[in-house]
Amino acid sequence: ETVQTLKQDLKEADEKITLIKLNPSHSNNKIELLKSKIRENNINLENLNDKFNSIEKVYIKTSENTSYKKNQIEELKEKSIRKDTQVNELLNYLGNEETDAKNDLNINLDDPKYLSDSKYDINIKDSEFKLKRLKLKTDEYNDINFSAEKDYIDLEKEVTNLDMEESDLTKAAKKLEKAIEELNKESRSRIVNSFNEINTTFSSLFKKLFNGGKAYLELIDSTDPLEAGLELMVSPPGKKLQKLSLLSGGEKALASLALIFSTFINKPSPICILDEVDAPLDEGNVEKFCELLNEATKVSSKRFLVVTHNKITMGYMNKLYGITMLEPGSSKVLSVNLDDAESVYAAE
Repeated sequence: ETVQTLKQDLKEADEKITLIKLNPSHSNNKIELLKSKIRENNINLENLNDKFNSIEKVYIKTSENTSYKKNQIEELKEKSIRKDTQVNELLNYLGNEETDAKNDLNINLDDPKYLSDSKYDINIKDSEFKLKRLKLKTDEYNDINFSAEKDYIDLEKEVTNLDMEESDLTKAAKKLEKAIEELNKESRSRIVNSFNEINTTFSSLFKKLFNGGKAYLELIDSTDPLEAGLELMVSPPGKKLQKLSLLSGGEKALASLALIFSTFINKPSPICILDEVDAPLDEGNVEKFCELLNEATKVSSKRFLVVTHNKITMGYMNKLYGITMLEPGSSKVLSVNLDDAESVYAAE
């Protein structure tokens, strides 16, 4: 009996174990079922969101259209008000015209013969046009100019004189254009000749100042000499050919002096003023500048005025003019003729 009891208990225990094992499976099925429902609900929610967004877009577009239509309605109301105003103005105008027509034609529009009988119908536009034309003719007849023939003769003479003046001006303009063309032609020829002469002299002076090298002038920006610019192409000894702007300060000054003196030698003027041109030069280059200045004076026989503080340059001058202050607040101009001083010194 004990064994049977234990077997029965064991059987019941197995059944409970089976039930316990079945319960988790049942819970998992419920969980999966809930998850599937959640997924379906999420899908439905997304669909609803899409529908909401599309409905919202339609609503926004409808609101914009409604606003646009409202603006159009307001504009139409304003136009309607303006049209009503215009209609009233036209009615007033027609009333005034009717009154003027009564007075001008001396008729009574209230007379039965002007009202409804079709044979007395009047075309208002044609009648108005004819009335205006008759008024214009009347005004013309009233304003007859009896001196019109004389005015015509005077105007004809004036027109004839103006035609002659126009013809003279046209001929003068053609002569001026021809003269300008000839002047431009002559100017181009002179510019080219002067350019070639100055270019040759510039190359020679540059070589003297730099003890070698190469330099020349070049017309730029245009093939027409009257419109072209000028560029200095220089190549000091040991350097490649380049523009003047790429040189050092002293080299720029020497190259510029070569250009100034080449211009002055070929196209001399009565006087040449050089203001502190030797300031950026060292002593050796100042000597070269002074020698070049002496050569230029011999070639051109013109006067040079040099403003300088350099003692070497002063030593090459014929005459010196300076400002001194012997007393405070009192300036005095002094001059020294170096040619006379050298003669006296040589005699002594």
